[in-house]
Amino acid sequence: MLSKEHANELLTIYGGMPARLSLQPEYFKLYTETNFPNKTDIHWDTVVEAMAYADNPNHESWMPSFQETTDRYNEFWNYLANTPGVDFDAEVEKLRADLQKIFEAAR
Repeated sequence: MLSKEHANELLTIYGGMPARLSLQPEYFKLYTETNFPNKTDIHWDTVVEAMAYADNPNHESWMPSFQETTDRYNEFWNYLANTPGVDFDAEVEKLRADLQKIFEAAR
């Protein structure tokens, strides 16, 4: 990701903005052409300047095993939304037990 030859290709694949200042103008040009072909007035400097105000700690840092927990919440919701006649109280109890296991494993 650091080489100039491969940076734009890899950053496009991974969906990231280059940290190297020298690569950012080309990245924003390519990103705009790809995602907003009819726009010419996007002020990408706002994105760069906003990075100085990033959450630290971020909203995910207080949740143990954030991604695993989010996956379990999504699984719970999808089951409720797609299963007629579900026993809500039983499913909430399963969710609580699963989350407890996830949180304990994160210690």
